[in-house]
Amino acid sequence: MSITYSQLTESSYPDAIDTMVRMSDLSSAYKALADQYYAYKNAGNDTAAAQLLVDNPTLDTMIINAAKINKFIDATLALENWYNDDIKPFFENRFANKGEYNAATTYLQGNVISCNGEGFICRVTSSIGVSPTAHTTTTNWAIIAKQGIQGVSGTGLAPRGAWNSSANYYVDDCAADNNILWQCLVANSNSKPTSGNTNWLAILSLDSVICASSQPVNQSSGSLWLQIL
Repeated sequence: MSITYSQLTESSYPDAIDTMVRMSDLSSAYKALADQYYAYKNAGNDTAAAQLLVDNPTLDTMIINAAKINKFIDATLALENWYNDDIKPFFENRFANKGEYNAATTYLQGNVISCNGEGFICRVTSSIGVSPTAHTTTTNWAIIAKQGIQGVSGTGLAPRGAWNSSANYYVDDCAADNNILWQCLVANSNSKPTSGNTNWLAILSLDSVICASSQPVNQSSGSLWLQIL
């Protein structure tokens, strides 16, 4: 009996897959037994007819009765109800974006999460406490969106704040170092701006260059504030 569709007593779908009897044509070897079955039915002896099918399971695959037809009908109605009413919320819940990965959350098969800038989809019935692995498909997770490399800066100078030895700089990036604003001429990393470094061009020398999220209080004349967003 279906839990989801309790009115369908002969089908278990969608909570479980129904077990169906594969039918056969009546063969001459079973004709006498079939005649006996229908003789019992004509005499109103349903108990003997049912027992005859129990004792002869092959004959049972050759007899079409209401129980078998009703099971096909209920299974068909279960499918129709499922696709007409329930498939949309099912997929919306299963393939929902659950946001950033949380080790305490139980994820269902099909749930989509983000982790360290990459997207993953859950591959198992449920998963909790198993973190996705960067760039990798595992038993619990399949990667669906990899993090790309940092793009080249657009046209014009792109302020990058204070120079950082671990950052990648691209042509026309602008970095502050030693109270000087430097324009990147050649893409580089860990190449400190100096007057003799051809990767950089000094474009403005100031009393001070301040890199902060908010403007300094009483900022002095001749200093430059680069806002960090």
